[in-house]
Amino acid sequence: MTTTILSVLEQPYFDFLVLRRGECWESPGRLKKVCFHNPNALLVHDSTVHVFVDAFGDSHPEFNYFGPTEYLSENLSSLQVRLQLQLKAISSCENQGQFIEILPKGTTRRYERSIEAWPSKWEAIRDELAEQGRKILDLAERAQREDQALLVMGI
Repeated sequence: MTTTILSVLEQPYFDFLVLRRGECWESPGRLKKVCFHNPNALLVHDSTVHVFVDAFGDSHPEFNYFGPTEYLSENLSSLQVRLQLQLKAISSCENQGQFIEILPKGTTRRYERSIEAWPSKWEAIRDELAEQGRKILDLAERAQREDQALLVMGI
């Protein structure tokens, strides 16, 4: 994984995988081992997912921040719309004040504790969040287009 500004936060990652519906389930609520640490998964820092967490929760009534959630066609459409709205909000920030306003509560405290002189790096952080958000959106769109599932494995 590439070193980024947010990677200094040293937190766990979320895994994002596109796969056939139910492909990773041994039984209800129990994932197959092959789905854990899958080399095809997109790894995204917890701090990034935290910024988009409302999109995930609003799109799936059983979103599990600390475990797996399978997004199917009915959830994927909603997730895509919510991610697009959040990405637009992030990308449109023209100053640090606007950026802070769109961040979930507590996010700036995490930055203050871990990123040296973070206020001077807000634009790079904004761009990094937008890039990662677009990668998640791309996977959701692919899953929808291919009639597959997006598996989101929380921390």
